[in-house]
Amino acid sequence: MLQPEQVADLGRMDRKWSIRRGLVFGGVALVSVALLICAIGIYFLLYRPLVKQLAASESGRAAVQVTADFESIFVRVEAIARLEREWGIKGLIDVDRLDASNALLRPILKGTSGITSFAIARDDGREVLISSEGNGRWFNRLTDPDVRGGVGRFITYDESDRVVGDELRKTDYDARQRPWFLAAAAMPKDDDIHWTAPYQFVSSGEPGLSAVVRWTAPDGHRYAIASDVSLREITNFTQQVRFTNSGLVAILTDAGEALGLPRDPRWTSETVRKALLKPVDALGVLPLTASYRAWRDRGRPPNEIFQVEESGNIWFASFHPVRPAGQTFWIATLAPSADFGWVGTDRLAIGAALVVGCMLIASFAAIWFSTRIARPIELLSAESARIGLMEFSRPINVASSVDEIDALARSLERMRSSFMQAQYELESKAELERKLVQAQKMEAVGQLTGGVAHDFNNMLTVILGTIEILKDGVAGNPELSAVAKMIDEAATHGADLTHRLLAFSRLQPLQPRRTDVNALVIDAARLLQPMLGDNVEIDSMLADDVWPALVDPSQLSNSLVNLAVNARDAMPAGGKLMLETENVHLDEDYARANGDVRPGPYVMIAVSDTGQGIPAAIRDKVFDPFFTTKHSGKGSGLGLSMVYGFVKQSNGHIKIYSEEGSGTTVRIYLPPAGEHDEAQLRTQPATPIEGGTETILVVEDEALVRDYVGAQLRSLGYTTILASNAEEALACIDRGDAVDLLFTDVIMPGIMNGRDLADEAVRRRPGLKVLFTSGYTDNAIVHHGRLDPGVLLLAKPYRRSDLGRMVRTALARRTPHGDTAT
Repeated sequence: MLQPEQVADLGRMDRKWSIRRGLVFGGVALVSVALLICAIGIYFLLYRPLVKQLAASESGRAAVQVTADFESIFVRVEAIARLEREWGIKGLIDVDRLDASNALLRPILKGTSGITSFAIARDDGREVLISSEGNGRWFNRLTDPDVRGGVGRFITYDESDRVVGDELRKTDYDARQRPWFLAAAAMPKDDDIHWTAPYQFVSSGEPGLSAVVRWTAPDGHRYAIASDVSLREITNFTQQVRFTNSGLVAILTDAGEALGLPRDPRWTSETVRKALLKPVDALGVLPLTASYRAWRDRGRPPNEIFQVEESGNIWFASFHPVRPAGQTFWIATLAPSADFGWVGTDRLAIGAALVVGCMLIASFAAIWFSTRIARPIELLSAESARIGLMEFSRPINVASSVDEIDALARSLERMRSSFMQAQYELESKAELERKLVQAQKMEAVGQLTGGVAHDFNNMLTVILGTIEILKDGVAGNPELSAVAKMIDEAATHGADLTHRLLAFSRLQPLQPRRTDVNALVIDAARLLQPMLGDNVEIDSMLADDVWPALVDPSQLSNSLVNLAVNARDAMPAGGKLMLETENVHLDEDYARANGDVRPGPYVMIAVSDTGQGIPAAIRDKVFDPFFTTKHSGKGSGLGLSMVYGFVKQSNGHIKIYSEEGSGTTVRIYLPPAGEHDEAQLRTQPATPIEGGTETILVVEDEALVRDYVGAQLRSLGYTTILASNAEEALACIDRGDAVDLLFTDVIMPGIMNGRDLADEAVRRRPGLKVLFTSGYTDNAIVHHGRLDPGVLLLAKPYRRSDLGRMVRTALARRTPHGDTAT
């Protein structure tokens, strides 16, 4: 330890290497290092960013040009498609009037670049094709599978539209099986325009895509017409774009297939046809292949300029999205860095001047420091070393003619005198801040996931309901039944995922009841044994006098299953799973140490395993959403976060104790039930779906869900009135419409939510019965983690059977006069 006299003599000690000499030589060294750093900085901070900025600008300009040309094709063809539909409605185009159809469409085919053919087909399979052969020649193909079978009539015309050939050929072709006709049949409305995905034309073998419209002719037949656009037209303008000397432009589909080819001297008419719609890897354009792989594999965002190396050359590349007609395509722009080598010479000169200036300034600063502050710095260094060794017994007394050094000495003295107390306060504050940040993070992610789950629940409601209809409709077709089953299973998995998201975000509709915890744990253990396997032993230690808990029993069972599955995964070679229950009292000290716990009595459930344990480095992250240590595809990362959200929403507490190699224990603390809390209701068996003749007012802001619910209720015999918001619903009631049940979403835009609407509707029409539905809960119908008394809630997503049973339940309830039947 330094003594006072040693500190005072530091400046007078005869040393071979003084601080003053060190400052001079250090200044020279710093200047040399600064020179190198400045040179590197000029290159990386001035020159390279300028080159990248210019590359991004040129790439963006080329993308804008290609986007305009690309979208103009769609705009032009869609205008023609609308005109064709008008002609078809008037009967000017049809498969029985070949000359009239040729007269209208042949001038368009001849005068519109990019369109190679028109295919007109009727719902009975009869089709007329008007297609170009090139060099001004064109032909008609007439097919009618139901009449001519596999024989088609081909009429060929020369440049002057004179017939030069008329023959019958064998052709295995039915327009009703082509992608464009199937797309037309699937369109929801006649006045829509649908663009097919790129595909191979039968008549020419050319790759392209089609704009399809349909109409009903005066004779009652349904017609469709496809305007075919060759991908050669797209390749023509991608090969004509020039934005640097060697820059390349290509257009790709979302799956990475070539829609428009870049410049390359190897392309011929035949090789272009073969290359279109091929994957990028099959084109042989190495810079494009390397750029696409880097962009796809690294998940780079759209429009970002990035570098890729190919065959020793550096290329700047970017991928710009373009979405005409509801499809996503990608404009790829590539340019070698050599095309921008002339950039930045003036900035390099400025940078060199800055380097010289910095060197001179650093030299003068080194001399100044060596003469003015050498001794005080030595003394301060010694005192700092003493404080670093936690030696605070002697005051610091270093005087200097430099104000800043004198102020530093005083500050060092104040730091010495208050260090211990400050250290304690900082440690306490850091721990509190860590807990606060964690709580805020969980809350923010919870709000986000809750909103996402709400939107998914609306979509899944329609999917789950309509798939039942689809399954009934294809029951006689094994292949389609299998497809319908796959859709059903996928939608069910989606509903399970949204349930997990809502559980984590504390927005699931809970129904807490007076629950016998021991009985629930025993039932859970019985169900868990087949799931965990024979190599996992389940043991229970249940206290005899455990209080009933106020909790949603089904959600508690799900939480125990999640914890048991995690325990099983932590014991790959087998082990022991212990389930325990006990009455506990958490005191004030425990509550202060954990921050988010209220002191008082709790029902404790512990799940322990003899597995690998949780590493200390990740122990604080296990409740974070989507955090998982399992391999990809083996876990969603929502299991523990779902348990955490459920326990918190139930006004409980959860704690993990774990040591590596010794296993893990998760303790759940739940509030005990009061004397007047309702006992757990046993699950009733599903009853057949019943309909009725009552009138139901459906209030739903999502159009898809509203139309689906209306259709399902009407199929059950009910009369429905549909409204998109509270104002429309109240207007229906004020008109005097007969309404037996108000079926309303809880979360709606506007000044009134579903609960406000229900209260106002019952005030205007006493005795009206109400059934709520929602994709997640909020304070409108849920308080303190449970549904308000008397509330009937149908949680989204739901199936047709759930809807039918809940509607009958709501209609069958007896409601006191003037009180909302909820």
